Amino acid sequence: MSDVTAHGFVGETTTVLQGALQREVAYTVSLKLQPPPQNENYTIEKISDIDSETGRKVYSKIEEEVDLIESSEEFRICILENVGDNGLSITDKCQFYSHWGIMQRIDIYIPVKIEVSKMSLNTLEDYVGGEVSALVELIDPPEDINTIKGPKGRGRNGANFVRNLVYKANGGDNCPSPYAPREFRERCRGLQDDVDKIQAIILDERRRRFQTHPENPNAVVIPIRSLEDRVDENSNQVKIGYTRILLHFPPIAGNNYRLKIRLITANGQEAKIKDKSVPDLYPLYLQTPTINIWKRIKIEMVALQGDINYEDINWKVLKSAFADAFIEVEEAAQEKRYTITFQEWKRYLSEVVYRNWRKSEWNEYSKLDNIAAQLVDLHNYSFPQHHNNIPGSERLTPPDDNNSNPNRTTWTFLENIAKRIFREKLGTAAYNRLKNPRQGHDLGVCVLIYRPPFRRSGVGGLSFFNKMFYIVLGKNTEGTFAHEFGHALFLNHGPTCFIKNADIPFTTRCEEEGSEGPYWDEHDSEDMMTCIMSYNTDNVEWHYCGLCLLKIRLYDVRNMIRGQDSTLRRTLYGRKPKVYWVEEGDKEQKVEGSEPIIEPWLYMHDSTPERLMIGEELRLVALYPPEGVLNDDNIDYHKDLTRYDRGSWVSTNERVGRVRVRRQGDIWVAKIRITGRGRTEIKYRIRRDPNDFIESEPLVLEVS
Repeated sequence: MSDVTAHGFVGETTTVLQGALQREVAYTVSLKLQPPPQNENYTIEKISDIDSETGRKVYSKIEEEVDLIESSEEFRICILENVGDNGLSITDKCQFYSHWGIMQRIDIYIPVKIEVSKMSLNTLEDYVGGEVSALVELIDPPEDINTIKGPKGRGRNGANFVRNLVYKANGGDNCPSPYAPREFRERCRGLQDDVDKIQAIILDERRRRFQTHPENPNAVVIPIRSLEDRVDENSNQVKIGYTRILLHFPPIAGNNYRLKIRLITANGQEAKIKDKSVPDLYPLYLQTPTINIWKRIKIEMVALQGDINYEDINWKVLKSAFADAFIEVEEAAQEKRYTITFQEWKRYLSEVVYRNWRKSEWNEYSKLDNIAAQLVDLHNYSFPQHHNNIPGSERLTPPDDNNSNPNRTTWTFLENIAKRIFREKLGTAAYNRLKNPRQGHDLGVCVLIYRPPFRRSGVGGLSFFNKMFYIVLGKNTEGTFAHEFGHALFLNHGPTCFIKNADIPFTTRCEEEGSEGPYWDEHDSEDMMTCIMSYNTDNVEWHYCGLCLLKIRLYDVRNMIRGQDSTLRRTLYGRKPKVYWVEEGDKEQKVEGSEPIIEPWLYMHDSTPERLMIGEELRLVALYPPEGVLNDDNIDYHKDLTRYDRGSWVSTNERVGRVRVRRQGDIWVAKIRITGRGRTEIKYRIRRDPNDFIESEPLVLEVS
C-alpha cells in the first residue's frame, strides 16, 4: 500500500484528491497428494482409460505427486482387504472383522498437503503465516450406479436395489451410519443427512480435529501457518504457506467424495482465489474431482491341472462381477500360476488319495504298462476311470457321496489335494499364515482348477475356508469361481433346493450339508434366483444380487436386518405371500417318444378344503411371488417361506389347530393338525417391525 495525490482541472478550478492505493492480493491453492509408501495398505489411482469390452473405467496407480485441484480425472483409493472366512464360530463378516482387528487394518489415513501462494499484480509475494485459513467442505456426489453392470434382463438387479435403498440423484448417498460397521459409524452420515461427518474425516497430521465454521457445520477451518521457501519463475525466493492434513474416509467401498475449498482471512472475510490454470479467473471456490473408495482382493496363486490354461478362464467376466461391488480383483502374478503336470498330479493322487485307500488297485493301475490309460484319464478327469483291461480300476474312482465314510469322497480328496498343493507352492510358513486373518492379511486367495472327477460328477467346487477353494473346469467356470470366491468373502447360499413336481414350482429352505440355503435375509428377495450364490445359474445372466454387493462392500447387513432402522426389512419381501394347502399324490407325465411316466406330485389348493376331520393333518406352504426371471430349469420359481426367520404362521383359532414347522429330511414342512371343531383362518406374516408386518390373505379352514 502507498500514498498517492491526484490533481484535476475544470476551467479555473483545481481539485486535489489524496488517498492510499490498495494493492489487489489473491491466492493460489494446491492440494498435493503423494503416492503411498511401498508397504502401505492402499494405492491411489486415477482413471487412465475405458475398457472397450466391458465399458468399465480403467485405473492406474499414481507414480508421482499430483495436485487434486489441477486434476480433472476421477481418483480412487484402493484398500487391500485380503480377508476370508475361516469357518469357525464367527460367521458374520463385520463381527469377524472386529474380532480379528481387521477394521483397524483397513482404516487408513491419507496424507495431503495444502499449499497457499500469495500473489499481487500477478507476482508472487511472501506469504505471512496465518494470514488466511482454508475452509474445506465435504461433498458427497451421487453414487456411480453405472459401475453396477449386473444383469440386463427382467426383474430387479443390483443397480436397482442400491438405487432403491441408498442412492440419491443429487448426492448424499454414501453408506449411512445405521448401515455401517460399528467402528466407522461416527464418520458416516445420518439417514436424513447428505454428507458424512467432516470433523471425523479431515484431521490434522496428529489426528486431531479441526474446528467447524460457525455458519457451516459441514466445513472445517484449517489455518495455514507453516512456511516454506519456494523459487518463482524469475528465480526469486518467496515464502508460501502450507498445512498437512489427513483424510480419514470410512473404508466402505462405493463411498465417494469431493473436497470444496475456499479461503478466509484472519478476520473471517473471503480471500480472493486465483485459478492457476486460467490467469484471469477468480473462482469463489475450488473443488477436487471425485475420489472413490474401492477395495482390492488378491488372487495369491492359481494351480491348474495338466493342460488347463490360465487363459481358459475369462478373467474379465469374473473381475466384472466383483467390480459391481467396487472390488478390484488382482490376478495372480505370472510366477504364481502353476501348472500341475501329469507326473505331479499322479504323485498327489498317490500320496494324498491312495496312500491309505485302494492302495493295491492304485499300484496296479499306475504301472508303466497302463500309461496310455493314465494319460487319457488324467487329461479328461481328475481321478482314474474304469478300464476292462486294468483289474480293480473300477474301484479307484471315489464317489461324490459316501454316507458311511464321508472322508472317502471326491469332495474330501480334492480338498486334501488342494491343501497339499497350496502348502508346497506357498511354503509352510505362508500356508500357515493363511489360517490367521490378521497375520495372513497380505496373502490373497488360493485356487485349484481341475478336471471333473468323472463323467456326470456333481462336484463343481468347494470353498474350504481360510481363503482356499477349488473348482472344476466346465461350461461356467467363471460363475463357479465367483460362487466359491463369494463363500470365502462371507456370502451364503441363495436357493439350492427346487421343487419342480408341483402345480406351482417353488424353492424352499434346504439343510443338506454343504448346500444349506437360501439364507432369506442375505439376498434380495426380488433378485436371488439368478444370484451367483444360488444353484442352477450356469445358463443365465448370473451376478451378485444387490444385498450380496452391499455385504462385499462392508455394509453391516446383519445390523440392517436386526437394527432399529427398518428400511432393508421393508425393501425385502414387500409383497404379500399366499397360503396354500398341499395334497400329495401322483401325476402322469407325458414324455415325447416314450410311454407316460408316473411321478410324485404336489397339488396346490387355495380354497377351503371339504370335510375336514379331527386328527387330520394338512401340509401348508406360504409362497412368495416369483421374480419374473428364469433359472437353468427354465422355471420362474415361487419361494416357500415356511422356514424364514422373520416369518410366522398364524391360526386365528388355535382350538381348531396350530401350525407347526418340522424338519422332514433336508427340508422344512409346515403342517396343521386339526384338534377341534370350528373355524380358523390361517395366515402367514412377514415381520418388518414389532407391530408392523405384511400378511397373506387368509386360508379358511372349517371343521364341523
